[in-house]
Amino acid sequence: MLSTLSVAEFGKTWLTIILAPPDSLGSLAFEHVPRQGYWTVDLLRSPAMELSRCFYDGKILRVGRLFYDRGFYDEAGNWVEKPASFQAWAKKVFSVARKGLQRDAALYSYVGENAQAERKQRGLTLVSL
Repeated sequence: MLSTLSVAEFGKTWLTIILAPPDSLGSLAFEHVPRQGYWTVDLLRSPAMELSRCFYDGKILRVGRLFYDRGFYDEAGNWVEKPASFQAWAKKVFSVARKGLQRDAALYSYVGENAQAERKQRGLTLVSL
């Protein structure tokens, strides 16, 4: 569990983290990635969200991403909807995230107050994915 979403050290800290409501932790599906020697959450089949945090090197700020799937197609081709409780939780996460951000039409993104200030004061370049 993380105590903050801030990145401790760029280049050493993973930028992508998985968010899941506490009552869904037992429902997470995992995939083994043998070549890299770790396990990862199967986001398509899990009641979880992906948060790709922004990369910042002092000059360029690459935007992050908050994302989830509402459901998936199973092996038989049937649509499987994720639990309504998870979808309600995910919508709340989006709502809270957007409250502190401003929509930037040119980037097709939401931008935080600190990034906007850096952009104006120091000419920070914001790069969309």
